[in-house]
Amino acid sequence: MKSILFSIAFIYSFLSIAQQDNLTNEHKTIEAKFEKTIKEANRYQEFKVIEQTKLQELKRETVERIEDLKDSINILENQITSKDQNTLKLEEQIKLKNTELTKIDEEKNSISLFGIMLNKVTYNLILWSIIGALLLAFIILVFKHRSSNEITKVSQTNLKLAEEELETYKRRSLEKEQHLSRQLMDERKKNSGNNS
Repeated sequence: MKSILFSIAFIYSFLSIAQQDNLTNEHKTIEAKFEKTIKEANRYQEFKVIEQTKLQELKRETVERIEDLKDSINILENQITSKDQNTLKLEEQIKLKNTELTKIDEEKNSISLFGIMLNKVTYNLILWSIIGALLLAFIILVFKHRSSNEITKVSQTNLKLAEEELETYKRRSLEKEQHLSRQLMDERKKNSGNNS
């Protein structure tokens, strides 16, 4: 874009300089024609008398030159207006392109998460926070699982010991009951043998 603007400025400057040189040369030509007409004029007392035809020819050439200059001025003004409009259009295009580039840079530096545009730094912070929270939760669950496994093992061991104690108690109770039954039976026999 800058090269286009530079090219337009260079061409405009070149045309202006060329036009000024052309105007200067033609100004000298018209001036030379006036001088020639005055020199060729006859003298009458203190006055110069110019032939009507030469005066008409000089007038015609001057008017033609003035018309040519007006046309050149109109053409140059149209060119300037056109170039100004092109410059404004190019500046507007540059603004649009800069806006698009800014938008692209923002999109490049951001990530969409659930429809919300986030800066990459914010996105990374959120992502690593979630990963850290999940890792912490996993570690806590692993420790709780190990702890509950240890508690379960201790409980199972305690249950086995309690069952063994209960079995031992039942067996001893049974033995004691059997022993007491025998003693009772022996006492009854003794009592019934003493009573007879």
